[in-house]
Amino acid sequence: MNKVIINSFLIFIFTYLTLTNPSFSKPEYTYGYIDELGKVVIDIQYHMAYDFKDGRAAVYKDGKWGWIDKTGKYILKPEYEEIIELDTEDLFAGVRINRKWGIIDKKGKFIINPSYDELYPYDNITNEY
Repeated sequence: MNKVIINSFLIFIFTYLTLTNPSFSKPEYTYGYIDELGKVVIDIQYHMAYDFKDGRAAVYKDGKWGWIDKTGKYILKPEYEEIIELDTEDLFAGVRINRKWGIIDKKGKFIINPSYDELYPYDNITNEY
């Protein structure tokens, strides 16, 4: 139980420092993943890396965002300016390329080509008028 609390606390501090101190996200800092024993499980290679959620983590490398699985294999190669996870079974993510937003499926295939200036998540949309 103490390990979880300590790890969560350290992650919180690290996230806070990263978001509040711009120098932490400069390319001279690189990130990877370690297990509970401190063993490197995914090599230190990313300019920014987030916690795993549902078996995937957002990573930033060479100026682009992508997602990896827990083995370090790319689910989505880092080729997007931004990624927004969409909470549906059919739609995987909103992605921005060349300052335009589109939507991709779980295989990275575009469902909606990047042609929009903005992308907003929807909540409780109904067909009622």
